[in-house]
Amino acid sequence: MSLVELNMLAWTPGPWEIAIIVIAILVLFGGKKLPELARGMGRAMREFRSELKKLNQDVDEVKRDVSGEQQAEQQYRQAGEGPKEEQPEQQTQASEKPSDQQEDQPSQKS
Repeated sequence: MSLVELNMLAWTPGPWEIAIIVIAILVLFGGKKLPELARGMGRAMREFRSELKKLNQDVDEVKRDVSGEQQAEQQYRQAGEGPKEEQPEQQTQASEKPSDQQEDQPSQKS
């Protein structure tokens, strides 16, 4: 690319160009229409900001819900997958059976 092409790509309006654009807008729309257009733009911007704020609040609410669910899941995993009270009862029942069989065996020999 030549320097001329680079200058064309990097062109930004200077003060004279901006003045010409403003004059062209005044001529096209007239002095009476500009305040109405500005008012309409202001209303649109306020509405856009309020909708954006609502959207951000909704996103934050969803993030809190998801993080709460993740914390609950982590607590559940730390506590164990099942109730721990049932597991010792099953172990005691299993340990009682062999002792009963051992008591029965000596009585059969005698």
